[in-house]
Amino acid sequence: MFRCLQHEVGDAVDEATLRTFYDQSVANLEWLEFHGAKFPSSMALYRTYYPVDDYYLHYSGNENAQWLATLAWPAPRGHQPVGRGLSGMEMTGGSLWQSIFDSAQRLGVRWLTQKAKKYQTTLRSLSGALGFLADILWEKTAQVKTLEARPVVLAARGFVKDREMVRKSIPWAVRTAPMGTAGDDGTGVRLGQSVRGSISHMERMAAWRFILPPEALGEGIVVSPLGERITAEDPGADTGTMEESIEGLARKISVDQSNSKRTIDAHNSAIIDGRPDSVGKVEYRSVIATPPFYGIDISIQSSGMMAVPALTLGGLEVDGATSMVLNEAGNAISGLYATGRNAVGICSRNYVSGLSLADCVFSGRRTGEHAAQS
Repeated sequence: MFRCLQHEVGDAVDEATLRTFYDQSVANLEWLEFHGAKFPSSMALYRTYYPVDDYYLHYSGNENAQWLATLAWPAPRGHQPVGRGLSGMEMTGGSLWQSIFDSAQRLGVRWLTQKAKKYQTTLRSLSGALGFLADILWEKTAQVKTLEARPVVLAARGFVKDREMVRKSIPWAVRTAPMGTAGDDGTGVRLGQSVRGSISHMERMAAWRFILPPEALGEGIVVSPLGERITAEDPGADTGTMEESIEGLARKISVDQSNSKRTIDAHNSAIIDGRPDSVGKVEYRSVIATPPFYGIDISIQSSGMMAVPALTLGGLEVDGATSMVLNEAGNAISGLYATGRNAVGICSRNYVSGLSLADCVFSGRRTGEHAAQS
């Protein structure tokens, strides 16, 4: 696990911080369970991003990819809690949050609440209408208050909902669908910057184009408009296009015809000759030779049922041992902390499934413990 994390995390955090994250991973899961979350061990035997009821442990990403399998024996990293999720996609993060919230209330934590609701959707027209409604509620009921505290913890999420901030940091990402709540508007990052807090990894973003399920799609290959392979398909629709020839399909979907034919011939011959795949694909290798042939557009889209969801990974730089915000000279700003996606953390270089939540629990507990002591 530590070797895989080193490969994925890179320079996002120092080795001592990563080692602490690794050493505390079991204890942090037990902490969640102590506060009411439940993580059963029943495992789905099939590939899926969100298993249905009765299965909670699963292979959720690139665990079996060749370049990771050479570092460590593949193990499932998807582990979702018990709860009620969206129909057909058992996303139970809301149930996990509710368990922790209920535990905090039982422990006597006091909350400053707000009445305006926040909405999340990939349908732009609906999102705009709901956002307009939220703005009206805010203008009618909002009150400006000044709060003083020592210490101050910034945990105001990322900035994916501030499209201008995204445009400046990650220009290509404006074509994606922002995955987050209205709170992911960058205010926490900007607040830290206002007192000379340093930022990092602002150009990093996680974006997803799911090609599974169905698993059969993994038997195909992903090509660029130039007709060249761009990734191994096993880690991983719009209306499909069908043709009786590879050249005809390439012409119809505006992909280079000659390159497509060469790419598929090379793909097929490697399988037939028993040679490794050119881009490291291990599972779902299948000869593409019998018509009809199908093409599916998996390019970046910002809306609709096949939108590409994305979230930002950068934020305020913090000290790895305390979560205190650092200034541009690398010194801690007294009394100011940042955590979760408001800060640079374990997954700020490269997001892998589950790592953002794990990092939020890790950095949140670290922040609370140090802030309470100070």
